[in-house]
Amino acid sequence: MKNSIFLLFLVALNARESVSIYCGIHAQDVYKADGPDPDEHFKKCCMTSQYDIRNQTCCNHELYNGANLTCCNRKVYDPQTETCCHKTIHPGTGHQCCGSDVFDPSKFTCCSGNLLFGVNLSCCGANFYNPQRQTCCLDVIYDEAGMECCGRFVYQESESTCCLNSWVTAGSGLSCCGSLGYDNRTQTCCINRVANGASLNCCGNAGYDSATHICCKKTIFKGANLNCCNGVPFNPQSHTCCQRLIHTGAGLACCGLRTFDPHTQICVRGRVRPK
Repeated sequence: MKNSIFLLFLVALNARESVSIYCGIHAQDVYKADGPDPDEHFKKCCMTSQYDIRNQTCCNHELYNGANLTCCNRKVYDPQTETCCHKTIHPGTGHQCCGSDVFDPSKFTCCSGNLLFGVNLSCCGANFYNPQRQTCCLDVIYDEAGMECCGRFVYQESESTCCLNSWVTAGSGLSCCGSLGYDNRTQTCCINRVANGASLNCCGNAGYDSATHICCKKTIFKGANLNCCNGVPFNPQSHTCCQRLIHTGAGLACCGLRTFDPHTQICVRGRVRPK
């Protein structure tokens, strides 16, 4: 049994060394008794035909005489002497494509398949513009140079601020609050709304000073050192909140809906009892 396996290994090894290419619908490895083909690496398949890439080219499943050729639609061309532009072959090299035509980039500018004489131009969508005198923003041309884009609008960065690429606010170096610019030294941003005043707290989209006001459930109330009880402010120095209800008396504990004095009373199963 071991001898049979060893013989099969030798046959397989010899087969791998002498493989040659075979092209066709029923393609399979063909082994030669006279050793490997020295030109095997230059041979490829073009449908059912075998060819040598050193003297032929396969294009669109057809063979053409000549090496180093390239396909252009259903034809072959020599890229060293010709140029292919959108399925059309043109004589000469060193040109660029503009649609199906070729052009000299040192003399012309191409935009969306259209040619215009001039090399200091750029494309703004399908139109031409001069960046030395104009600015293009989202395919819209403005007759101002050196501007920045904010969506479809232009602005001077030294004078304005762009937020969310959609809105321009007067003033440079501003922070963004949604689409609006604001000065964080004198203003506060609360959920895309600007409030006048620095270092404010936010109550929903409104700003407030916690030293003079309190926020309960997104509503601002006037008063300092207060707490909230079910959206209503109360003074913990004089009242106690239990189960969303405000009770008179400070420092009390809760026993269900009732309050009690933890110094003299205890709560047992929802009932207040003396200690």
